[in-house]
Amino acid sequence: MIYDLTTFEGNLKSVSSYLSLSEETVVGYITNKGYEEVEVDSFLSDFKIEDSQLLNEDLWLTSLHVTNNNDKCKSIEKYGLVNLQETLTLDTPLSEYLKRYDISVNIEKKRIYNQGEIIDISKKYDGIERHEGRRREGLDRTVRKLFHDFQVNGFFYSENVLNYGGGVHHRPEFLGDLAMLLGNRDIEYDWYRDVERIPYILKFNAPISQFANDTFDVSDEQYNYLEKTDIEVMKRKKVIQKSLYYLKNKLDKGYISDFYSYLKFHASVPPSNIICIYTQDEYNKECEVYK
Repeated sequence: MIYDLTTFEGNLKSVSSYLSLSEETVVGYITNKGYEEVEVDSFLSDFKIEDSQLLNEDLWLTSLHVTNNNDKCKSIEKYGLVNLQETLTLDTPLSEYLKRYDISVNIEKKRIYNQGEIIDISKKYDGIERHEGRRREGLDRTVRKLFHDFQVNGFFYSENVLNYGGGVHHRPEFLGDLAMLLGNRDIEYDWYRDVERIPYILKFNAPISQFANDTFDVSDEQYNYLEKTDIEVMKRKKVIQKSLYYLKNKLDKGYISDFYSYLKFHASVPPSNIICIYTQDEYNKECEVYK
């Protein structure tokens, strides 16, 4: 089943359908809690829902992804939603943009070519060093972005995805890291200043198996010693818990914190699994945006 966490209606419909409860029952339970938090284990216990029942459905989760381009998402419609490494390799607005500066990235050789200069990016990443100058910090950030944080990231829900601190609706985050490494802020700002480059919000579905374990707060230690079925139950309980949190806060007219989604490093979203591509105005109008 498709489990849509992105809106109030999506959460209510999804958690009710998944657990075979009526929407009225779910809302009534949450409302009767008053100021108490709604805990997933208590919720499932009160309705006599066993852990094994959570595995009866194949779950596909709906998520939002923010991007910025000048081709009206044509390359995304062609290739799907791909990670940073593939974005730099394929014919995309980002790879074309870097060519204007005579910059290219060789992922396999771990090198950046900048107007004849060859920059080695094969160093082991052990954190961001901020005390040895901006170039060293830029190198650390670039290595992290290219080899440790290159997956497709997004939001299962947010008050407003465009308020995310990384500023991804203005330009790819990678350009900020690269500009610091190369000592050329125009690499970042020229993208931002181009009025033809505008933000888009993509709504997509992906199977729960394609999301990284840390999306659901499953630690490496837990992953290594727990049975696979136990891991699956943990992940699904986290989804339910986040739905209950969202519904509780919205019913109480409270503020919801962001629930981030992280695809596995080499996972991508094919064009057929992209449900909708919103402009900023369309997103503001249709997705319950808190401004």
